[in-house]
Amino acid sequence: MKSRHLSGALLLLITLALLFCGVVYLALRGDVLARMDNAVFNALQTWREPWTDQAMVALTQLGSLYTIGALFAAAGAVLLWRRHWRAAWHWLAAHGFAVVVPLALKQILHLPRPLDLYTGVSAYGFPSAHATMSMVSYGFFAWLVAQGTGKPWRWTVYGAAGLIIMIVIVSRLYLGAHWLSDVLGGLTLGLFWVTLLTISYRRRACARLPARALGVAALLALLLSAIWYLTQRHAQEAQRYTLSEVYIVR
Repeated sequence: MKSRHLSGALLLLITLALLFCGVVYLALRGDVLARMDNAVFNALQTWREPWTDQAMVALTQLGSLYTIGALFAAAGAVLLWRRHWRAAWHWLAAHGFAVVVPLALKQILHLPRPLDLYTGVSAYGFPSAHATMSMVSYGFFAWLVAQGTGKPWRWTVYGAAGLIIMIVIVSRLYLGAHWLSDVLGGLTLGLFWVTLLTISYRRRACARLPARALGVAALLALLLSAIWYLTQRHAQEAQRYTLSEVYIVR
């Protein structure tokens, strides 16, 4: 049974790797995904209103380095305190990949964003770092928590993580920070890494993880990072994403 599960996971891993390569290829071609990218971008730009801009600027921070960093520190502290060394190392590997690899790919591929919002390497959009970090951080965190919960609660944990990831993706598309292909690339890249981490972690039996402590730590981290962001950074970030006119791409 275990070998069958491992074979299925490896097949999923290969599928995700091929899917990511396919998205990269189509994004570089420019003519295949362009119509879909433009259609999604144009539709969301015509729906923009000042109050929804403010809401989306706040929600997009769920996938920012500030929020992800707070979650990483809080959950990592719990794992180290409880001496779950294997889980802690995988948690570190998850975030090291999520931070470094998207930036490296941006520098290599040089695919621009829909709107001119950033400078330097961040001016490039593919793959979306917000999408990658959200998938890796919330996705792998949910999987770790699920290892310490009963089956009835696992889908609740996965559902909550999926909802946060979806909110981040929609906010990036709405704000014009990314094309649809950018977030698809970030999602497949992140899911590939999460799948690889779960395969690696399950190679050896480990003690049951402290799901309740991890959950409390995560909620506190998200709450504190939200308070810090709303009081210290929201006005600045809102100005970055404010449009004086609606942009339509033909």
